[in-house]
Amino acid sequence: MYKRRMQYAVLVVMMMFVLSACAANLSTQAQLKQQSTVIMDTYHAAYIDVKTTLGNPASTPAQREMALKKRAILVQIWNILGPYEAILDKGGVINDADIQEINGLIDQLAALATTAVTK
Repeated sequence: MYKRRMQYAVLVVMMMFVLSACAANLSTQAQLKQQSTVIMDTYHAAYIDVKTTLGNPASTPAQREMALKKRAILVQIWNILGPYEAILDKGGVINDADIQEINGLIDQLAALATTAVTK
């Protein structure tokens, strides 16, 4: 479990570096697509972790509690992400507030993963 959480934390940090490095080289629409892909990859990794933890009868109460916290954040991300994907598919632009909110929620997921690793 420790190794998986550490991999997740490293994945989130690497994705943030990729986003910042690519931001200068991409057009606005392409950049939004890139961000969307990274966000979806991060979301999917966290979803798999939550699903695995909650589905494992050997998970400890602390692991289950952490998974439930992650699941609550994933629900918040999905509520923003669903319309976000539809707008991008139509060629629209997402407002900065939504992007900042999603990034803040992803930071919360990373903080939970880091907290779990250090415990």
